[in-house]
Amino acid sequence: MISYGLVEPPESYLKGLTSYPFFIASQEAAIKRVKEGFRLPYGKYVGLSIAPLSKVNFEPDVVLIYCNPAQLRYLLLALRYKEGYQVTSKFDPIGSCVQSVIPSFLTGECWITVPDPGEFERAIAGEDEIILTVPRNRLEELMVGLKSFEERDLTFKSFTFVMRPNFPQPPFYREYFKMWGLDSS
Repeated sequence: MISYGLVEPPESYLKGLTSYPFFIASQEAAIKRVKEGFRLPYGKYVGLSIAPLSKVNFEPDVVLIYCNPAQLRYLLLALRYKEGYQVTSKFDPIGSCVQSVIPSFLTGECWITVPDPGEFERAIAGEDEIILTVPRNRLEELMVGLKSFEERDLTFKSFTFVMRPNFPQPPFYREYFKMWGLDSS
């Protein structure tokens, strides 16, 4: 409620007392974390709407995708496809309900979030799940990449274990190694 700007932050929150001494060793460090945390301004928004993407009847500001690491790699490759976009994030093990929405909403950038203990315990997020948040302005990039991969029959399951002796290097590796004097053939 505080981070979504729906209520004014209580003094105890601003003094870091929701984290100290439970998850942060000093009150000073907890206060620093509160100050650096993402928060919408109080009173700017009256609420939020949430729906499964397949049933949404409004234009979402952000889309959250719960995925495993293989799926995340595939989605990151798709985001990277059109213009080389790379996702950067700060990882916080607490507050995934905030971290998965507010940073992306405020910055317009994609964000990766680790589900926190509450999301694991009460929302039953899997131990192998991570959250990719894609803001509205990046959805087209994601879809262009996914469509290109689909047209080439490249799925996230296309990447499999390949253990072979003398694995043939891709041509660009061979060219670079030769250029650098590392050609062993």
